[in-house]
Amino acid sequence: MTSCPSTSVNIVALAVVLTTLAAEPLRGQDFKPDNAAYWYQQATHEISELPEEDLNAIYLYLENPIRTPNQRVVSAMERCKGAIALLHKGAHRQYCDHHLDYSQGVSLLVPHLSPLRTASKILAADAKLNLAQGNTNKAVESLNAGYRTSDHTSSDSLFISSLVSVANFISVDQQVQQALDRAELEPI
Repeated sequence: MTSCPSTSVNIVALAVVLTTLAAEPLRGQDFKPDNAAYWYQQATHEISELPEEDLNAIYLYLENPIRTPNQRVVSAMERCKGAIALLHKGAHRQYCDHHLDYSQGVSLLVPHLSPLRTASKILAADAKLNLAQGNTNKAVESLNAGYRTSDHTSSDSLFISSLVSVANFISVDQQVQQALDRAELEPI
């Protein structure tokens, strides 16, 4: 039996929601700047303060195969610039440690996963927007940051983290594939 990618992504999204429903954000953790989690925590905090309408506009833009963004998307992405810069800084860090207490076993909460899923979508939307505006270098920077964030997401060595990592990877990879199909990027 084969499953389609959107079904797999939906299963991952449901698992993330169920895993993080009761979890509080990791504010106040004593992360150091050489830890990607330091930057991701700041970025996801900024993202959490975005209006729901902005996030919905960004999600719809990602689902739409048309590259040209509407003004709502452009405005929403403009409000994401600070968070995107923080995500890029995190992506350039060698390691990511969210200081999880593995001794909690199955009671361990992973509240960073859902915000990192949203962050990955914002990086993918930023790449798509930059390609639409002819800013190929900026688009590639966001695609690279998205891939690296996906890699960092799986560094928890938890199955759920790996599933979210795959979903994050797919968000970014879809933008790469669309850009290649439109000859906006050239294969190496």
